[in-house]
Amino acid sequence: MNIDTKVTYNTHAINAYNAANATTQEDNTNILLKLFLYIVLRYFI
Repeated sequence: MNIDTKVTYNTHAINAYNAANATTQEDNTNILLKLFLYIVLRYFI
């Protein structure tokens, strides 16, 4: 594997890793929002 191929491969790996982390972060936020809304609806309405 030459250096150019390695750099390209690593860039793709980093992009995939960042995309996975972004998705996980959004999922966690959505779960917290849903939990918060559930608690609000459950106890205040």
